[in-house]
Amino acid sequence: MENKIKICDLIFIAILIIIVIISSILIFAINSKEIGNNAKVYIEVNGSQHSVVPLSEDTEINIENVGTVIIEDSKVRIENALCNDKVCEHMGEISKSYQSIICLPNRTIIKIISNSEEFDDIAG
Repeated sequence: MENKIKICDLIFIAILIIIVIISSILIFAINSKEIGNNAKVYIEVNGSQHSVVPLSEDTEINIENVGTVIIEDSKVRIENALCNDKVCEHMGEISKSYQSIICLPNRTIIKIISNSEEFDDIAG
């Protein structure tokens, strides 16, 4: 029995390569989606809405017993976290729709919401 590559094997390999390339392009496109000018930063503490701020508005929000949320250059991060592990600080900045920073000890969630419809779904 010869060990030659057949035409159908080559076609199968080519189809697999095409599927991988298309999947990679789609994943990149989804992850780099522009969030637009109406993006908001939604902050929830202890299961309740704390504040909603435009992502385009540079500001600092001091949250009692949590730390400081910094919005700067359309990016969000937390500084001076009052929890012991400071995992939320180490998460770094977020800037894309549906990225989030979570502080479990302080029961705090910070999300970016890309348009008013998505915000209404979360707030309502």
